[in-house]
Amino acid sequence: MKRLLHVILLSTTTIAFLNAQVINNIELPTVINDTNTSVVGPDESAILELISAERGLLIPRMTEIDKNAIMNPATGLLVYQRDGRPGFYYYDGAIWQPVNGGTVSAGNTLEDLDSDTKIQVEEGPDDDVIRFDIENTEYMTIDNTGLRLTDTNNGALLTGRFDTGNVGIGCSNPSAKLSLCGGEIAFSAGFNGDPGDKISLNGYNIENTNMVGIGYETSLYNINGLFFNLDDFYYKAQGGHRWYNNVNANGGSAASMVLNREGYLGIGTNSPRTSLHVETGEDASLTEDGLLMLGDNSLNLVFGGNEIQARANGVGSNLNLQVHGGDILALTGGGNLITDLGTFVVDGSADRVGVGTGFGTIESKFQVFGGADVSLTNHGYIMMGASTSTNIAMDNNEIQARNNGAEAPLYIQREGGNVGLGITSSTVPAKLSIQDASMQLHLQNENDTSNDWYIGASGPTWLAGEDRLVISPTTSSTSSMLTFRSADDVVDVQRSGGDVLLCGQANGQVGIGVSNPDNIPEDYILAVDGNIMAEEVRVELSSSWPDYVFQDDYELRSIEQLEKSIEENGHLPGIPSAEEIEEVGIHVGDMQRRMMEKIEELSLYIIQLNEDNKELRGEIESLKASINTEK
Repeated sequence: MKRLLHVILLSTTTIAFLNAQVINNIELPTVINDTNTSVVGPDESAILELISAERGLLIPRMTEIDKNAIMNPATGLLVYQRDGRPGFYYYDGAIWQPVNGGTVSAGNTLEDLDSDTKIQVEEGPDDDVIRFDIENTEYMTIDNTGLRLTDTNNGALLTGRFDTGNVGIGCSNPSAKLSLCGGEIAFSAGFNGDPGDKISLNGYNIENTNMVGIGYETSLYNINGLFFNLDDFYYKAQGGHRWYNNVNANGGSAASMVLNREGYLGIGTNSPRTSLHVETGEDASLTEDGLLMLGDNSLNLVFGGNEIQARANGVGSNLNLQVHGGDILALTGGGNLITDLGTFVVDGSADRVGVGTGFGTIESKFQVFGGADVSLTNHGYIMMGASTSTNIAMDNNEIQARNNGAEAPLYIQREGGNVGLGITSSTVPAKLSIQDASMQLHLQNENDTSNDWYIGASGPTWLAGEDRLVISPTTSSTSSMLTFRSADDVVDVQRSGGDVLLCGQANGQVGIGVSNPDNIPEDYILAVDGNIMAEEVRVELSSSWPDYVFQDDYELRSIEQLEKSIEENGHLPGIPSAEEIEEVGIHVGDMQRRMMEKIEELSLYIIQLNEDNKELRGEIESLKASINTEK
C-alpha cells in the first residue's frame, strides 16, 4: 500500500510540474530547494526533487462530494478526503480506492467493495471492540475481556479471557486454563496409523469404524481396520486395573502399568507395594534418565534405584530441599550419609556428623578431621565469619580472633553471663571461675618463657580446706613467692622458702623477716627481724615535742643535781638504761623526743655557763685594772 502511495505521489507531482514547465518554462529535471544547503541537481532516478527541512508536499483537499464530482478523473489521481471516512484516495480507473484507514475514531472500518467483509473499530463512541465480519456475519471480536471466535449461529468456538487467563473450546466462559465444552477430542489424518484413523476420549462402547477409544470400559479398538477387545490393552478385575504396551499386549503377561485394589500404582511391575512404584529404568546420571524424571530437558530431576540427580541441560545442578521453609529430617532410623570422597559423613545410628578426610569412627556429635594450624593467615579447622572482616578460626588446640588478616579481641560472654574453666558444679559463681587440683592460672611472656608465673587457690599441699591463694614462679606451692592465708589473715612474701614479709594479722600487724606472727609484739604494728636502711625516716609523735624546756616555768636541774643523778643511776635522767634497751629495744620517736629534751637542757646549761663566764671575765678585768693602778 505504501509503495502504491509513493507511485501516486510521484505521478501527481510529475504531472503538476510538467504543467508548470509549460507555463513557467521550468527546465527538467530540476530541484526545488527550501534549505540553505547547496544541491547540484536532483537524484538520477527523479525528474523532480523537493528538498525542505520545514515544509512538505500538500495534496488537494476536498469533501467526498467534491471528490466524486470530478469529471473523468485520471487513473492514479490522488486527493485527500476531509469528511466521511477521512484519508487519501486514488482513482484506479474505475472507482476511488482508500489508501489507508485514516485517523482512528469511532466507526473506522476497513472493508471490501461491497462492505460485507470488514474489520471495524467501534460501532459507536466508547464501544472499545474490534469486530471481524465475513459476508455480514461476525466471526471474531476482541474487547477488554478477551478474544471470541463464533460460528454462523454466533455459537462460541474459541474463547480467551484476559482477566482469568482461561481458554475455552466451545465455551463462552471457560472456567479452567483449558476448557472443553459440549464435545470430544478427535485426531484424524494419520494419527499413529493409516490416514483416517481417529482417537476419541469419550470411551464407552465405541462402534464407529477406524476409531480407538480410551476410557472407562471401552469395548473396542482398531488397528488398521481390525477390531480387538480392549482387554489386551486395558484389563479390570476385582477392583484392579492393568494397562499393556505393544510388547505385552495380545496375551502378554506383564502389564506396563498396574493400579491395584489398594490404590497402589505400579509402572514396570505387576505388584506395586506403595502409592507409586516404578521398577524398570536406567541408573540416574547426567545422561541416563533413571526410573523417574521430573521436568523438561533443560531443568529436571531424575531418580534411580539408589540415586537422585538434579540436572540442567545435561550438567549437574543444585538439589534444593525445603527452599520455602520447613525442616529436613534425615537418617532418623540410623545408617550413614557419605558424600563424595568421604569428606562429609552423617552417622545416623549415633546421631553424629564428621567433616574432613582420613577419619574412621566419628567420636562426637560434630567432629572435624584435618586442617591448618590457626594463624592470622591460615584458617584452621573451622572459621566463623568472612576472612576480610571479623572472624574466629579454630584448630585442634587454638582459637584465634582476627579482623581482615590482623589480630582482634576475643570476647567471651560479652553480653552477660559468667565463664567457668574446669568447673564441675552446675553454677558458675563469678565472671571468671577456674577450678583445678593444682595451679589454676599460668602467666607467660613469649619473650621470656623462663620467668613464668602461676596462680593457684588452696595449698601448700593443694588439699581442700587450706584456704590459700598462692603466686609462684613454679607449679610447686612450697616455692611460692606470695601467699594469702584466709585462716589466720596472713599474707606471706617468701624467698627461697624463708619469710620476707608477713602481714595481715587480725590487728593489722606486719612482720618483715618474721616467720611466725607470734614473734610480733602485741603493741607493735611493724616488726623487722634485721637491719633497716633508708634515705629518710619520718616519725610522727602523738606526745608534745620538748620545746617546753625553753619555757620560763621549766625547772631545770642544777649541775650538781645532774651530776648526782648520773653518779647514782649511771645514765642521764629520763633516758632508759642499757639493760632496759637491750630488753625491750628503743622507741625511735620517743627516744628522739628524750634526746631533744636533753639537748635543749644542755643548751640551757651552756647558756648559763656562758653567763657565769662573762661575769668572771668582768671580775678578772676589774682585778687587772686595780693591780695596774697600784703599780
